[in-house]
This record gives sequence, structure tokens and C-alpha cells, in this order.
Amino acid sequence: MFKKTFLFRFLLVLLLSAVAQPLFSAELSDSVEQMLSLEATLQRPTLREKLIAKRVVEVLLSNHYQKQQMTPELSAQWYENYFCFLDFDKTLFLAADLEEFKSYETVL
Repeated sequence: MFKKTFLFRFLLVLLLSAVAQPLFSAELSDSVEQMLSLEATLQRPTLREKLIAKRVVEVLLSNHYQKQQMTPELSAQWYENYFCFLDFDKTLFLAADLEEFKSYETVL
């Protein structure tokens, strides 16, 4: 799981850096007037950029969502993660509130 997350983030950063590089390539000596007078032209993506974009799409499609069979155990795990995310510092819900929600733990 860690490797997939790392790979996804690495590829995303790589794609964004490849796309953002032309945006910051203007000469520092160019004046604002010169930069504004230039017409915007779209550059064709290089082979490298095409390959990176294709790989990022493949990773997103294959790893973004996992097909899982819904079971009471999985529902209980999601329930626990959900409330840990909502109330990570235990300031929103009382123990009585959580006990009241407990009946929904295995029903997703």
C-alpha cells in the first residue's frame, strides 16, 4: 500500500513538474510589458510528457479505487476510520454519541 501511494505521489509530482516547467522558464530580464506582449502559444507535449501522462492515468485507473466485497468486517473498519478522521482529537463526540452510532457499525 505504501509503495503504491508513494508511486502515485511521485508520478503526480513528476507530471506536474514537467507541465509547470515551461511556465517558469521566462527570462528574469524580461520586463512585464514584454511578457504581456507575447502571444500565448500552446506547445505540443514531448514524448516524455506523453509517456508520463499515460502512466499517471494508468496508475490512477488501477489504484485509485479498489474493488472490494462489502462485508460486516470491512464496514466496521470503515466506521472506525471514519470516526477517527472526523474526531481525531476526541473533541466533537461524547462516548454516548459514539455508543448511539455503534448500531450502524456493520451496516454500510
